[in-house]
Amino acid sequence: MCGSILMSTVHSHLKDLDYSVVQQCMHCGLCLPTCPTYDATKLERNSPRGRIALMRAIADDRLEPTKAFADEMYFCLGCLACMTACPAGVNYAELFEHARAEAEQSGALDSPRRSFIRSLTLSWLFMDLNRLQLVGRALRLYQQLGLQTLIRRSGFLKLLPKRLRELEAMTPTVQDQFSSELISPTTPAAGPGKYRVAVLTGCAQDLVRPFRNGLVFPAGDVPALASSLREAFSDVDRLQKWGDHSREIIKGYSYEQATRGLRAALRSVRAENGKQKAEIVKDGERRG
Repeated sequence: MCGSILMSTVHSHLKDLDYSVVQQCMHCGLCLPTCPTYDATKLERNSPRGRIALMRAIADDRLEPTKAFADEMYFCLGCLACMTACPAGVNYAELFEHARAEAEQSGALDSPRRSFIRSLTLSWLFMDLNRLQLVGRALRLYQQLGLQTLIRRSGFLKLLPKRLRELEAMTPTVQDQFSSELISPTTPAAGPGKYRVAVLTGCAQDLVRPFRNGLVFPAGDVPALASSLREAFSDVDRLQKWGDHSREIIKGYSYEQATRGLRAALRSVRAENGKQKAEIVKDGERRG
């Protein structure tokens, strides 16, 4: 009698994860007060404990990565506040990353509409600064000519789908100048130069404004931070929209891109340090 065993070649991020990481959670609940999504909804599935239970169910092959699972993993803000309160030292960051990778790999959220939006925004628009600024200039002209006000007052927007009306209402006011026009490419050191520092002006930052996908507060201003947090979590539906917008922005990035950037930065620092050491040697030789 002959038999055959069919081995699955499908990689599972959660099933292949070290199981000791998955089973760290002891369900004590001390993370619940620190979780903004649980605080807003009071639903167990919206808590770190509930999400870990879902992750473990998939790791144990008791649950498939469904759309409900994927939606829950993306409802998490990824703030990792739960890790500061966990007495067991659960590595939620690692779990969270693998859970989202599992959700993406499963294709549970795939749809022609989502694919089109991701392709248009992430692959075509956000990856090209010139295109992004072109859209920004067009939007700025649209606003400065009064066309935005005219269309809003005309009632035309009522003919559009609800989602488009919501997005239009969040349209940011585009400033007269972009960051690249305001910041000099190089700024000389005020004193003796020791290191070269790169400042990322970004791309989407020129178009994204508060109340579109987040809030801004002065660094070090704790009362302003507290006020921003209260404002952010006062409207769960709006918070979900902010999360949706932020996810669309960051989905175009990858570990490979980050690694390439870090390696390039390290090479630049090493080269600069090498030049400085050579100058020190030459200076010593001259003095000697």
